[in-house]
Amino acid sequence: AKRGDDHSMLRELLCEGVIVLILNIPGFDCLSCFDGADCIAMASCGECNGVACIRFRSFSTEHNHEIALTCLPYATRSFQLEPAGCHISATGDGEVCICYDKDYCNRGVYHFMHISCVFLFLIFAVF
Repeated sequence: AKRGDDHSMLRELLCEGVIVLILNIPGFDCLSCFDGADCIAMASCGECNGVACIRFRSFSTEHNHEIALTCLPYATRSFQLEPAGCHISATGDGEVCICYDKDYCNRGVYHFMHISCVFLFLIFAVF
């Protein structure tokens, strides 16, 4: 009977620990952006994640593409970034738009809850 009590006490401690872990793991937001050139109409865009989405629209007929889309990488967080919105490029040959929110990109919220729930399920499966 002693072994069964130890087993149930261990299970209870593990469950409490996992619950505390789940409640204390913060989620983080990132933007899921489109990545590619002139790809919206053809539905051939890839996806990328970053701190911002960038859209460049070219005014020049000499460029191969009219619209290019991509992500601003996470590594740029330490730099002072341009404000959200659109502006004409310094050369005047296109318009650059940057969004840090829901402008033309899909907001992706990733939580560690899925991983925590799988971990919790595995603990119950083992015991």
